[in-house]
Amino acid sequence: MPITDYTLPIDKLLPWGKIATLDNAQIWAFKQSTAVIYPFGFGVVKGATDGTVKLPSAKTDLFYGIVRAADIYEKRAGYSVSSQGYDGFPAKEVLSVIRGGSPGTPISVPISQTVADGDPVFLQVLDNTVNTAGIAGTWRKDSDGTSPSDRAIVITYARWIGMKQAPGANTLGTGYLELRMPN
Repeated sequence: MPITDYTLPIDKLLPWGKIATLDNAQIWAFKQSTAVIYPFGFGVVKGATDGTVKLPSAKTDLFYGIVRAADIYEKRAGYSVSSQGYDGFPAKEVLSVIRGGSPGTPISVPISQTVADGDPVFLQVLDNTVNTAGIAGTWRKDSDGTSPSDRAIVITYARWIGMKQAPGANTLGTGYLELRMPN
């Protein structure tokens, strides 16, 4: 007899940059503002010109969305695998960027700390020299500093779904957030 209880937990995590369902998903295409590998699940901001995005570098950057995972590129260091070992879009390729989904639809992202429902959502903009997992473009629940030297952008139209543990010091874990960006 087949299993028909679809509420059973799934043991496997969604890879970074995956959205659980494409129903009502908003996925836009953008050119790269800088020729680097853009890791899946990382947050991107407005680039130097219209229609481009880049990895964040300042607290004042304008958040544009989450790099959507694609499986069309050969996995190769320096081509589609970053120097930190993260899969992503090769340099100079057009990116797929998630800008929203149906209410409650989880998007898998890299986290550098434990997150839970109700925690604020922040995008890391400057690398953290103490926690090497605090890489620009990853996600967290606080500003990673004190004003005026905060190292993260608050994302008010996102929320964490469930509690997820970071795997340990100086490593990235997998968290899920819901994103509902204004048009």
